[in-house]
Amino acid sequence: MSDRIKFYQCIKQVHAEPMTFGAFKTSIRNVRDMGQVHPLEPGYHVIYSQGTDHEYHSWSPKAAFEEGYLEIPAGTSKPGKVS
Repeated sequence: MSDRIKFYQCIKQVHAEPMTFGAFKTSIRNVRDMGQVHPLEPGYHVIYSQGTDHEYHSWSPKAAFEEGYLEIPAGTSKPGKVS
């Protein structure tokens, strides 16, 4: 591994919904080529910075998303940005 590659931990808060890659590709515009991802591959439509000028949409495979994010139940106060 290169010395330039560093180790990071995710601390983002995002909005997301379960969605197959095929559904994401047909319902969200400007999808970049994801290589050999099967259309029925389970995953999540992820919305970063929802409601801001920096909002963007992405798709994440189910296992990768569930390893990196915990659900914040509705009605729970959301913690602020971790520093």
